[in-house]
Amino acid sequence: MRAPLLLALLVGCVSKGRHELAVVQLQATQAALSARTGECAEDAATAEAERRVLVSEIARRQLQLDELTARARLRDEALEGTQAQQVALLAELAGLRTELTALRTAWSGRGALPPSTPTPATDASQGSTLAAVEAHFREVMDERRAAEARAADTVAFGALVAADRVELDVRGGSTVVRIQTALLFQEGFSTLSARGRELAGQLAAALRQVPGRRVTIEGHTDARPIHTAEYPSNWERGFGQSMALLRALEAEDAPVTLSAASFAGTRPLGDDEAVNRRLELLVALDPDLPTAYPPSP
Repeated sequence: MRAPLLLALLVGCVSKGRHELAVVQLQATQAALSARTGECAEDAATAEAERRVLVSEIARRQLQLDELTARARLRDEALEGTQAQQVALLAELAGLRTELTALRTAWSGRGALPPSTPTPATDASQGSTLAAVEAHFREVMDERRAAEARAADTVAFGALVAADRVELDVRGGSTVVRIQTALLFQEGFSTLSARGRELAGQLAAALRQVPGRRVTIEGHTDARPIHTAEYPSNWERGFGQSMALLRALEAEDAPVTLSAASFAGTRPLGDDEAVNRRLELLVALDPDLPTAYPPSP
């Protein structure tokens, strides 16, 4: 009887050991699966973050492509209009020359005037006609160049206008880029705020799209008198703010010719003093057209 009892005890011990080993193995497998599940979750989160970055980059690139496409379309349309205008004016000029030749021939046939010896009055008439045609041609070309420059400014500052950072206007021969002072300076400070420095960088990026322009930065304040050690009057206050933006644009290497001015509170836009406190960038349309479009009063 002892032998069978001993054998049963040994078998029981072996079964219990195998069970414990199986439990340990199962626990190890569960731990490995849990760790792998965590790794998969981290990989999925990383992949999702990368996907969002790619979607954002694609959207940004698409916006740039849309802006470039719009700019190219505007320039193509302007070029087509300019070429058509040139053809029309040249045809008009050729027609006038043909008429003048016909008149000379008619006068010559009547014996009143040889074609090779026109009278001074005839020369003056011909010169006046040709001068009028050339002046009209230059005027049309100047208007076309101004329209192209305005279109380029609209494209260059379009993103800032859409984000309500600036407003665009036209004054004489310049595009006016209007910026509220609160977007550039904190109340009571004369240096650009962090948001102001960011906006200055965006303005410089826009000006890089219209290089070679003359840009005058005008400082406009409210009508409330000021008298401090830093600003004895609003004239100094307006000029100090315009100079702060000028220095920021210089630091960004904006490819334009910069100057600064102050009008204090002498040119309000209305009764809202917050609106009157502003800086205005006067971006000249074309450096070669200094008198074609004189400034408005």
